[in-house]
Amino acid sequence: DLFELFQCEETRESCDISDPTEEDADGDGVSDETDTCPSAYDPLQRDHDGDGTGDVCDPCPLAADRIDCTHTPGDIDGDGFSTVIDNCPWLYNADQLDADDDGLGDVCDACPEEASADGACSVRISDLRDPDSERDIAEGSLVRLNDVVISAIRADVGFYVQDPSIDRYAGIFVYDGGTYSSGTLSPGVQISITGVYEEFFGLSEITEPDLISTSTAAPLAPIAIADPCTIGTDGSMMEIYESMWVEVGDIVVSDSNPDAPEDYGEFEVNDCLRIDDQITDVLVPQPDVGTTFSSMRGVLTYTYSNAKLVPTSAEDIDE
Repeated sequence: DLFELFQCEETRESCDISDPTEEDADGDGVSDETDTCPSAYDPLQRDHDGDGTGDVCDPCPLAADRIDCTHTPGDIDGDGFSTVIDNCPWLYNADQLDADDDGLGDVCDACPEEASADGACSVRISDLRDPDSERDIAEGSLVRLNDVVISAIRADVGFYVQDPSIDRYAGIFVYDGGTYSSGTLSPGVQISITGVYEEFFGLSEITEPDLISTSTAAPLAPIAIADPCTIGTDGSMMEIYESMWVEVGDIVVSDSNPDAPEDYGEFEVNDCLRIDDQITDVLVPQPDVGTTFSSMRGVLTYTYSNAKLVPTSAEDIDE
């Protein structure tokens, strides 16, 4: 759609790319039933003040549920407090309430009852990953993970962490570009970090991490997976155990190179689960078809549209 705007003539009519229908009067691709501005083209559905009226048709886009507002130089949200001292300069809050006294007003504080000068709110990994979680954490949110345990490290790229108190939706990958994964941390260490929650081509991640604290922790026990196919690509438990420390047993190599004629150091077992050399190359060159393993441990990751078990060393493999 954006490309089309540069192809039209210098008239507003020729640049109209809306496509009205009976269910979508303004033709922005959002049905009238759910459109925050059903009579105004707004495909992005932005609603800065969160009052249910989209910015393009909201007379006071910085003030929730108000229809009469003024803007004066130095006080962009018109709440009577100049921008330089306003604890929520981009949202109307004439009361300047700040329950946790962290300098962020309640209306713009994602966690108004938890003091956090940088705006990071404490969440559990399951709050980010479990679709049934009562919390709705948007991508791009700055979050804090407390007392998670490092399960595996991908050198100079990042590391996997897991909440040791639960056994579902408990893992996530932390992408750090080598800041900590270059040697600062090691598996089995308990840490607290802040970072930005993102989804990267199907893999949940924490990016831009900032290490807050480290401590010792009990070793993670692998989650025993009865049927390896349930954690394979599109398996029924693939999402549940993503980025968690798991173990599969009685597996047999069904394809020694599923990417042939290319070779990325991967192989497939039981016709359903890939084994990846992301962390260690102890299984490269890949074993022949028919090779059996009594058990194998590793983290479950998701890359290039496939779920993959990633062992971390020869100790994770039992023939």
